Amino acid sequence: MLTVVTRFSAFCLLSLRSRREEFDIMRGPLATSPPVVSLYLEDCQIQVTTNTFVRFSMGEDVAVDNIGLVSAVNVQQQTFTVRRFFSWAQFEQLLGGEYLRNDISFWPRRSQNSPMYICDSDLTAEVAAVDVRGLAFVFYEKDLVLKQLVGMAHVYCTSSYFDSRPKMLFHCQTFSSFPSTSYHKVLSTCYPSMILQQLLLIKNKMQVALNTRALNARNTVLINIDYISKSTWIYIQGVLDLQVSHFSGIEKTSYILGDESIVEKFRSAQESIFLSLPADLVSAKRVFGESVGLGVRAFVPCRIGKKSSRRVSSSRQILKTDTINIVPFEEHSQEMVKRGIVLRYTPELNHLKIIIRFRRISGEERILPFLRTRGAINMEEEEDEEDGDVWPMHSSTEINSSLISKIDIAAQTVSLRNGECVTFDHAIADINSR
Repeated sequence: MLTVVTRFSAFCLLSLRSRREEFDIMRGPLATSPPVVSLYLEDCQIQVTTNTFVRFSMGEDVAVDNIGLVSAVNVQQQTFTVRRFFSWAQFEQLLGGEYLRNDISFWPRRSQNSPMYICDSDLTAEVAAVDVRGLAFVFYEKDLVLKQLVGMAHVYCTSSYFDSRPKMLFHCQTFSSFPSTSYHKVLSTCYPSMILQQLLLIKNKMQVALNTRALNARNTVLINIDYISKSTWIYIQGVLDLQVSHFSGIEKTSYILGDESIVEKFRSAQESIFLSLPADLVSAKRVFGESVGLGVRAFVPCRIGKKSSRRVSSSRQILKTDTINIVPFEEHSQEMVKRGIVLRYTPELNHLKIIIRFRRISGEERILPFLRTRGAINMEEEEDEEDGDVWPMHSSTEINSSLISKIDIAAQTVSLRNGECVTFDHAIADINSR
């Protein structure tokens, strides 16, 4: 069931647009209320408040994920009001051939270097709690963190906002980028933010450990991370969808009481997941990103001076003549101890222990297959779109040396940031002339 924001909200939106084309929707009429009310969903084991992105099913096509931003929670009826975000296929279905030309795209339909694009809108839907499948993590396309999230599951980015009444598309940021990562004074902790930040922490520590230049004969690195929430561990299990082993382990704690030094040992339940097979690589990418299990042995200096900006970066291309550290994810082991990644979690202590057993390899013929499976080699891209020439009218596209501000889909015109307004055909001719 699709509805549109109220007439009052639409009036406010038009008034706001007349004052300022580049509006921030989080300060406008579609802004969600503070996350005061929450609802725990037992089936997918997540906590949902307002300002949380969720994946949900709608209609007969239950295999397709729909993305929405929760704007209201009805605890009694167990329903959510969500603002819809559309993939390109869903956007085509929404508008149909009457308005949408098949030779034009308004945002990248596919990209090797960024998550899937979706489009914000003023359309809302009522979603039952039983139809919610889990969390989604949505970012604005210019967020720096997106570079770390390539390949991870349920991550999306957006560049545009669709106003359904005048059939107008705006290239702008329409929400406080990933609002669910922003803490609010009413809610001391933020559920989706905690999960994402802890996933990035785990991913970063694994990468730093794998980038070792040590000559340890066992080729093993050990990572200990404290304060990993049970919710994050449940999310990891759900995305991996692999067998979890349960066993009892011995833990130790030390402290001083008065004039005595005390050491205590106790048994605690532990859960473990072992990633080592070729099929496990696909699952591991969904949690830890495209480059999981790949480490470099070359030093990459990165200096930040006193007068530098808050963030600097440096890079070094991985060469086929390099020696790399790799978790092979293979069927049959070449070593006595199988190479792989062990995730071992202690719920009582919120402690995650990671054991990575890797292999040092060199030589072009041995390295290239592993680099290809990790996306470290840019294969020759096919045509940008499947069906012949598709002209991009994206947020980064320049027409008459100016970026696009908004697109009137019904009138088939493009408004530029320099104040000009051109037709679709004029814009296509300008792109084609380069």
